[in-house]
Amino acid sequence: MLMILLTWLVSTAHPCDHTPTDLSNRQRRICAQVAKRAAKAKIDPVLAVAVAYHETKFAYKRGAAGEIGPLQAMPKYWCPQKKEHRCDAVAAGLKALDFYLKHNKTLRKALTRYNGKGARARAYATAVLEVRQQIKNKTAVFSASALTNGMYAL
Repeated sequence: MLMILLTWLVSTAHPCDHTPTDLSNRQRRICAQVAKRAAKAKIDPVLAVAVAYHETKFAYKRGAAGEIGPLQAMPKYWCPQKKEHRCDAVAAGLKALDFYLKHNKTLRKALTRYNGKGARARAYATAVLEVRQQIKNKTAVFSASALTNGMYAL
């Protein structure tokens, strides 16, 4: 019973409450949007949050190569009309992430391909996985702390 409750607490804790740094209200809203839409698309919300955190710290930015939004998707590949105009940047980023997750054997490889290829892309994958683990660790500590401090009756 305790394990089931702990698993539930970890799975329901919001990843945006446990990012490596404190977030502004705007960053928190963007983070929540990424997490909610990732869950709806059946993508691990913690992973999507980790990607957005690493890419832009939850900002709507335009990258040097033309990538857009908090997940830095390339419009020419991931937007409906292959253009930035009227493109939902979060949807495009999640579409890209989902594609690479489905077409690669490992999470590390999927993240590497999401970013490109080569040593920089491998370093990117490692960095995203570290952020993901930090969020998971903070979420687990928060949930265990809530149990031990009596916030939840057993």
